[in-house]
Amino acid sequence: MKVLGTASRHQIFFVGILLTYLILATGTAITRQPYSDEGYAASPAYTLVHRGYMAVIPADQHRDSHKAYWMPPVFFLVQAAWQSFVGFGVVQFRLGSVVAGLVLLFAIHYVVSKLSDDRTLALIIMSLVALDYTFVQHAGIGRPEMMSSAFAVCSLAAHLALRQRHLGLALVASHALMATSALTHPIGALLWMPALLGLQAYLDLKQLRLTSVLLIALPYLVGGAAWGLYILDNPDEFRSQLLGMALGANRFAGLRDPFHAVPRELVDRFLGYYGVRPNASLLVKLKLVLPVGYVIGILAALLVPAARRNRFVRMALLLSLVQFLTLAVFEGTKQYHYILHIIPAFLGVLGAVLWLGWQHAWIPRGILAAVVFMLMLAQVGPTVFRFSENRYYHDFLPVLDYIRPYVEQGDLILSEAEFAIPLGFPDNLVADESYGFKRPVRPKLVVADLTVYESNKNGTKKGRPQLYKYLNEDFPGEFEAVFRRGNYTVYRRRE
Repeated sequence: MKVLGTASRHQIFFVGILLTYLILATGTAITRQPYSDEGYAASPAYTLVHRGYMAVIPADQHRDSHKAYWMPPVFFLVQAAWQSFVGFGVVQFRLGSVVAGLVLLFAIHYVVSKLSDDRTLALIIMSLVALDYTFVQHAGIGRPEMMSSAFAVCSLAAHLALRQRHLGLALVASHALMATSALTHPIGALLWMPALLGLQAYLDLKQLRLTSVLLIALPYLVGGAAWGLYILDNPDEFRSQLLGMALGANRFAGLRDPFHAVPRELVDRFLGYYGVRPNASLLVKLKLVLPVGYVIGILAALLVPAARRNRFVRMALLLSLVQFLTLAVFEGTKQYHYILHIIPAFLGVLGAVLWLGWQHAWIPRGILAAVVFMLMLAQVGPTVFRFSENRYYHDFLPVLDYIRPYVEQGDLILSEAEFAIPLGFPDNLVADESYGFKRPVRPKLVVADLTVYESNKNGTKKGRPQLYKYLNEDFPGEFEAVFRRGNYTVYRRRE
């Protein structure tokens, strides 16, 4: 019997990891409860295909403009093409992120292989990323972060693939992909641009000329001009959406106070995401186990002399630091979604440290293997647990079935924006965070995610006392709860 060679074993593990990722990500896409961001993000693609323009239908203050300006347009355009092929719906929308995650894993494997000249290390890091809970959860939702990251890391791969044959082409291709990342969602490009520029300076600085700068700038000028032409159709609406939807909630707070931005990043974004926040349930607090691997990798990289001397470890550690500080200073809302962009760098450090530890037997290999197994189990276990909850089937779909007849007969419905996706973005379904406050036409139904409802209500207590009074006194008097599933409650106006 012929023993498999190293290359064959590598290919088997490579395919196996990608298949495992597809199972986890697709399972997430078909079981995770949708949420409002997905409704807003899916609307422009749907309206482009079905109505010929990109619009934010759930936001009634912006829908009549027939423009979608609060994000750059590439995500919408790619999703329109994707869903024209696979169909429209919550799951179909999310599968675009699953595919983007697959592309990102290919790019990570290629970049690590090229930089380290070690295919085993590339496979280890790709495996860690593919099974990571945070990565898989973002691969299973309809937001632009995964696509933006995929374009950004592909820009590094493009430069590494082309630089020795034609440096000019490598510069144009890599920065065209980075510009596409920026036009998908700016945060991805903001965090990965230092990696691309640093890589090009490290490898090719002596060969760069003034013409190289022009080649680098060209894709951004072309992309910016194309978006600018779209903006010129309605610059007032662009300002309205940008200020009202994209730049609110202290987006640039870190620039005004960078010294406090770093501890806020650690406490509000990272510890908050991993369960250290007020009123978190026990299950949410257990998420604090998830970043243990990142911490182990960083501590080992800093404290173990052999790790500190390793070139790839230093590169991954530097990238982690730069991305963390950039995110801390330049993104003040502290949204959890953007953690995704830093995960590959953190796991690059961990993977390199684990592989060095295995090669040099820093600790007995049996113990190291057990540690790795426990770390992977801690990542995969919560994902499988969320499969078993299946909030999409048990909570979302029953509520959708309950409100559908009211939507079809033309009643005004105020709901979380995610319900607009399977209903085809009807004009009588509106996302309203004030739940009808001062709305002259009163809704027949109000659909609330109680977690979101309580958050919105508590946020009005100091700054908007009239709205707070409405939500505490007037709303319960006008509407009665008629249907509940999970976090969702449907309220009907009392006759």
